[in-house]
Amino acid sequence: LLARRVGRWPAVGAGCTGHGGSAPRGRGKRNAFPGPAQRGNPFTRIRKSFPAGKRSDCFFSALSGRVEQMLSPPLNTLRCNLRPVKESDYPDLSALYGNNNVRRFLGGPLDLDRFNTKFEVMLNSMDGHQWVARLNETEEFVGLFSLDKHYDGQDTELSYQLAEAMQGKGIGYEICKSLIDFAFNDLHLTRIVSETQTENTASVRLLARLGMKVERDLYRFGSRQSVFAVNR
Repeated sequence: LLARRVGRWPAVGAGCTGHGGSAPRGRGKRNAFPGPAQRGNPFTRIRKSFPAGKRSDCFFSALSGRVEQMLSPPLNTLRCNLRPVKESDYPDLSALYGNNNVRRFLGGPLDLDRFNTKFEVMLNSMDGHQWVARLNETEEFVGLFSLDKHYDGQDTELSYQLAEAMQGKGIGYEICKSLIDFAFNDLHLTRIVSETQTENTASVRLLARLGMKVERDLYRFGSRQSVFAVNR
């Protein structure tokens, strides 16, 4: 199915300038954010192109003429709900990417300018699947999870960043297990990989608990990495 983006909402204001080690994906425009005087959530947009409630993940099918949502469906686990990234997630995701402990094995925290650029990409990316997870009972922020193309360009990678307050409670396992099931049963994938720093023992334990096995070790992003995999 051939698809192309339709329209682009004009951003309010301008002037804001400019996981670890991963290059940003997509082609979000720079300098499309409010300057410091307008700061708050810099992703308030004027929605002229689509009806109320439509986000920038709307696409036009050149073959069918339909407006379609990006294929990251809402998912639920026992304790959490997973939804595509939206503008109101900005404060929680900004705090996540700025947390030294969360980002210790992911290339370090991002400053605000780098995060703003990354957040624009999250909102407008046409690639992969990405979800913000929240607790069902309180809507408290849990973390960011994705199924996206691995650096080898062939496999699909499971990635996750868990908020510090949510670590050590089994929530990461619960969500990752659900996403692996989704990948196999709904996306009909036959293989999932996940790459982590070998030194990140908590992540190594989680991947092993998920039934993933180390396939190879390599040196990337300035550190030793282990690539785990599980087959359907």
